[in-house]
Amino acid sequence: MKIRNDYTCPFEIVHDIIKGKWKTIIIFQMRSSSVSLSQLEKSIEGISQKMLLQQLNELRHFGLVNKANAPG
Repeated sequence: MKIRNDYTCPFEIVHDIIKGKWKTIIIFQMRSSSVSLSQLEKSIEGISQKMLLQQLNELRHFGLVNKANAPG
């Protein structure tokens, strides 16, 4: 994941962290409770397990999810 070094606005940081097709969908699916990897796979049409794990790892890197609610 490429993150810019210089920002003119805090929203640029947020954009860099959650940009892409899947991250906002994953965050939305995890909004109310802990979910398993298989539950996420079933609830997100078109995402592969490999892509899901990659996106969860990136979200975990920035502290948006943790292993308790994001297995992988």
